[in-house]
Amino acid sequence: MAALFFACLLALTTHAARIPIAAHQVPYTITNAGSYVVTDNLSATGTAITVNADFVTIDLNGYTVSGTVNGILQSPGRHGLTVRNGTLRAPLIGLALQAQGRMTRVVDVTVMDYATGGMLVGESALLRNVSAGSNAVASMSGVYGIQTGAGSILRDVQVHGLRMTGGNGYGVFAGEAAMIQNVKVRDNRGAANFTGIRAGHASVVRNITAHNNQAGTFFFGVDLGEGSVASSVAIATNQSTSISRGVFALAGTVLADLTISGVSWGVQVFSNSIVTRSVFDLHGGSAVLGQNGNLLLDNSLGGGNITLGNDNLVAGNHLRNAPIIFDSQNYVFDNHFTGVSPALLASGNLNRMDRNTSDTGAGMIDANGIKNLIVRNRGPGFSVNAGANDHVAATLNGSASMTAAQPWANINTAP
Repeated sequence: MAALFFACLLALTTHAARIPIAAHQVPYTITNAGSYVVTDNLSATGTAITVNADFVTIDLNGYTVSGTVNGILQSPGRHGLTVRNGTLRAPLIGLALQAQGRMTRVVDVTVMDYATGGMLVGESALLRNVSAGSNAVASMSGVYGIQTGAGSILRDVQVHGLRMTGGNGYGVFAGEAAMIQNVKVRDNRGAANFTGIRAGHASVVRNITAHNNQAGTFFFGVDLGEGSVASSVAIATNQSTSISRGVFALAGTVLADLTISGVSWGVQVFSNSIVTRSVFDLHGGSAVLGQNGNLLLDNSLGGGNITLGNDNLVAGNHLRNAPIIFDSQNYVFDNHFTGVSPALLASGNLNRMDRNTSDTGAGMIDANGIKNLIVRNRGPGFSVNAGANDHVAATLNGSASMTAAQPWANINTAP
């Protein structure tokens, strides 16, 4: 009972201690730590509220704060700003919110009608239930909705309606070690390049949607730094005049449960990465484009292809109208193909193609290198275009039971 009494007393004291900011006071400068509450819609030439103190909380109280340069600006070297519950605007030349110190918290806030960026925050920020709407100046270059420093957490975020005439535009641009969850980037237009979400090294990205965005040159749905993880990402109905990529990921990334359509390349990975349990529906281009040492497991492709370099493991994938193309020392097994021939194109050496199946067995494998191992593959009219010194198991006709005598045989399943 005593604990409840003191909790209520603390709440009442904290509420009573909030300092009001009214319309007639702007532009307003905060010079002391504490809790502040906006009591009207605020509009100012320049910056509406300047924060020149650490550990300040501003409750927008459902109102809109507008400054021609900044809605709210945190002075350099300050930290611990919290902004919540309202709307920020900067319709002339600046940012709706600029708080580049550490430990910024932004909750239940919409930024809109800004120039170069909606929200710029520093390291270790927390953004929850935040929306970046349309920018006010469509003639700007390199516009972004939200930009954060390293180690930030973004959850339940939307970015939509950005317009720009050039440069590199971003829905969300996050530093390394970011955690990004439940983000939608939609209906943005860039005359040059546009990226839905860019996250630095060692980031975690989950439940992401990027759709109906347009780029004049290059489009990236999600762009990930080394050692990052992305899951449950949906990329659809995005356009560019040049190459569009669903997910672009540097070395050592893990990509799972992706759903990607309507782009030139579904996923582009470099080395030592994993792509698994993902669905690609493409018409041309590469569903997965990778270099060396990657694992591709249990994916489903409709169109496009898988194109890889060396030392990759490719297994358990279902491919419709989509071949696998690779160089040297790859292990490709237990994949199933429909509607494509050749299904496997090995341009290099020392590959193993094992236990793959196809509904078009004739010319199923095209191996142009040397010393490739081709065993236990199946398809009607099975045949191989083998290279020099390739090791191709005998081809048996008929039922699978015939493999008991020659367990490594390829099988012609035609009656």
